[in-house]
Amino acid sequence: MRGEYYDDKKSVIVATGSPNGFRTFGASVNIDRSIGSHFLWRTEVKTFINRDEIFVSPNGTTNTNTVITMLFVLSF
Repeated sequence: MRGEYYDDKKSVIVATGSPNGFRTFGASVNIDRSIGSHFLWRTEVKTFINRDEIFVSPNGTTNTNTVITMLFVLSF
């Protein structure tokens, strides 16, 4: 599990066009599964929440964004 907060209210690094800038809280959780001695499978769910509606969605814009990713790693 991980939590993070990013505060760029003057939009110096991340330009949003919103009055509050990019002030975002994020949380993620992942599960790692070792399959054999050289293979790793990671699944991660990450959510971002902003004060303003800055994230694009199929219905316009929203103040939340959730991403689910999977990663496969081969080590040798």
